[in-house]
Amino acid sequence: GKNLLELTKRQHDQAVALKAKTDSETAATTRNIVIICLVVLALIIAACIVTAKKITEPLERVVIGCGKMKDGDFRESGYTTSRADEFGDRIRGFSEMRRTVAQLMHQTNETAQQVAAASEELTASAHQSAQASEQVANSVTAAAQASAEQQQYIGESEQSVQETVGSLGRLNTSADEVEGNAKAA
Repeated sequence: GKNLLELTKRQHDQAVALKAKTDSETAATTRNIVIICLVVLALIIAACIVTAKKITEPLERVVIGCGKMKDGDFRESGYTTSRADEFGDRIRGFSEMRRTVAQLMHQTNETAQQVAAASEELTASAHQSAQASEQVANSVTAAAQASAEQQQYIGESEQSVQETVGSLGRLNTSADEVEGNAKAA
């Protein structure tokens, strides 16, 4: 019986030692799994942050660019990208749109300046035409006055001619009388 008791006690001690060793290994394994999970979680979070930054940074630049365009600033931002994905395509498309709108605004400004210059020229031309019309009207008025004066002078001349013809007729009658008196005498 003593051997059996010793054997049972030894087996019990070995089982306790094995359990302690297993518990220690389980705790170490659990600790290692938790550490690995935390490291993997930190790596996943870092990867998510980097990915989110790579996604949001170009979008923020486009939003800032849209705000500047809304305020009338169509200048190039200097931001370029070498990305070959959809975000790079959008950024390049936005930059091209900004250049196109800037060119259209520049052309519109030049056209507006040309229209303003043409308007000034037309205004000056209309002013000159008005002055020329006024001068023509003044000339026509002066010509009409001169014509009226000429008509008056012609009327006066016609009256003088009629008076002269009348005087000549009387003179002719007097001459005929003098000749008749001279013949009778």
